[in-house]
Amino acid sequence: MEFEIVERDSMLIVGWQARFVSSLLPNANNSRVIGELWEKTFDLPAVSDLSGSLGGPLWGVIWEDTPDAEELNYLAGVAFSEVPALPEGMTSRAVPAQTYAKTTHRGSLKGLKETIEQLHHWVDEQGYVAPANWHDLELYDDRFLQPGPDQAFDYFISIQRP
Repeated sequence: MEFEIVERDSMLIVGWQARFVSSLLPNANNSRVIGELWEKTFDLPAVSDLSGSLGGPLWGVIWEDTPDAEELNYLAGVAFSEVPALPEGMTSRAVPAQTYAKTTHRGSLKGLKETIEQLHHWVDEQGYVAPANWHDLELYDDRFLQPGPDQAFDYFISIQRP
């Protein structure tokens, strides 16, 4: 697995949001909660036809409201240039410009937990920590929409030096 450090500009994501318990915890419910969000998001016209939509790719955004919270937030959506009038149930999240550690997850989502654990381990080995206003990102482009062993998407965790 390859890892790299990348800088990302700020972005505005519009879509559907829910709270979930991480796959890294024993009482995880992430698969069910996040899966339901993506079912809504894959109905792209509902999102991409709104004013200000930048179209694909699709983004998953993860963050916490309070440090050490068991539940995290997940927003599944697309990038926008500005917040439009949102239909009921949709929301937006401004993701600040940040430095990220990035890797590409390949194959089935069943192995995602291991990919995330390996990325966090590499980040720890490199001496990075999570910033106070951290965001994890998932980038779903054409590579993900092709089922099979070559299916892939990028996973990012925001980092900083202590």
